[in-house]
Amino acid sequence: GNTSSKVGKSNQALSRSGSNLTRGLITFEMSCDMLCVRTMTVSYTDHAGRRQQCSQTGYNAKVHLLPSCRDIQVSFSVMAGGQVYKVDRNVPGAPWVKDVRGQYVPEKFVYHSDPPQHIQYFICGPSFHSWVSRVDERDESQSLLELVSKDYACIRTMHVRYTDRAGLRQKWSGTGYHVKCHLPSDSRNVEVTFSVVGGSKVQRVDRRDPALPWVIDANGRHPAEKFVYQTCPPSVQYDVRGTSLFTYISGVHEQRSVDETDEPDLHGANATNEDLFDEFNVSPQEVPSIGGIVELSEPHSEFLLPAEVVLYEPTQADIFHSASGMRQIFLNVRLTQQENDLLREMHKLVQKRGLGGPNGEFPRYMEQHALRMLQTSKFKVSKAVDMMNSFRKERVRRLPLQEDGVKRDLQSGWIYWHGRDRSCRPCLVIRLDRLGELGRDR
Repeated sequence: GNTSSKVGKSNQALSRSGSNLTRGLITFEMSCDMLCVRTMTVSYTDHAGRRQQCSQTGYNAKVHLLPSCRDIQVSFSVMAGGQVYKVDRNVPGAPWVKDVRGQYVPEKFVYHSDPPQHIQYFICGPSFHSWVSRVDERDESQSLLELVSKDYACIRTMHVRYTDRAGLRQKWSGTGYHVKCHLPSDSRNVEVTFSVVGGSKVQRVDRRDPALPWVIDANGRHPAEKFVYQTCPPSVQYDVRGTSLFTYISGVHEQRSVDETDEPDLHGANATNEDLFDEFNVSPQEVPSIGGIVELSEPHSEFLLPAEVVLYEPTQADIFHSASGMRQIFLNVRLTQQENDLLREMHKLVQKRGLGGPNGEFPRYMEQHALRMLQTSKFKVSKAVDMMNSFRKERVRRLPLQEDGVKRDLQSGWIYWHGRDRSCRPCLVIRLDRLGELGRDR
């Protein structure tokens, strides 16, 4: 799932001392859901006063900097999506933050000097509505156990018992809607339980079943929820829902330990970095969103992009139609040499006609569709550019859409997505018998 930067040979030789190398370093960690792939970009001033930048891409990624680095800036973007924008994490619901002009503000974290030893950013959301939901700052020798209330029906308590380095049994508890426990990373035999203030213990449910039924033991009783770890995991989040008498853990998100033989990527020590920028015509930060034409208030389903879809590796038969040879998958797969050559010609013609940027850049909303236009135009560059210009005029005339203007029509059920086929392609269902008044051009 991760795509990481590579480090130079001199830096790799330095990193062979193993995981002990990261001690004393500043660690920036990105932990994401699997709705889309994000990139964390860290820029900083090194010990010689030079401005440097490095990036890591994946679902979980880390960047290690030397303590001598200063004026550190951390930002995020979505692969084949937009930037990660700022939300107000101090307000329930985390509303988007906008500037005086009503524009969304990109999320950026700035540390001028002496940042915490370990900073972990938790990112949620789909490709064009991703946000940093939480930020955790801790020492390098600590792990994170976190209770996150998904509703405000009651107040919960998290109880933690563990064996410390000296072999003594210790206990800790915290109460609230959002509770963090920073535990020594070398703790053993960790037990985590939950209770409700003025209520009962949190009882176990079967999270393998989407309906989350209660678990009943052989005596017909509801056992309490308990999580046991022989060694302390780096980070675990427990999602809690329900009323005071019927509270349950709806989801558990555990970050697993990295093999101690893995060599950390070290930056800020004269490392020469090669990351995925060479795979793109533009950097990932500039890749536009796939959609972004509708301002949504209704949340996406949590099953929109499950892990089995994200991790699915398409075969050549999936990418190209076996009979016609036409491309069927356009994103996140390598292009042929012919396609790359034709896209370069298309850039030149766009520049000549003045339809894009000064260097022939495609309009942001057309970037992801350029190859589709080429294929539709039977790879005739001039016709593809004409199509792009036509789409540009139609976009100005018809967009943006308003959710309120189409929500009622969509709820009639005449068109909807339902499941995926064996190649993980989404299935679009169109029910013409439910079209009704929509059949008339309004």
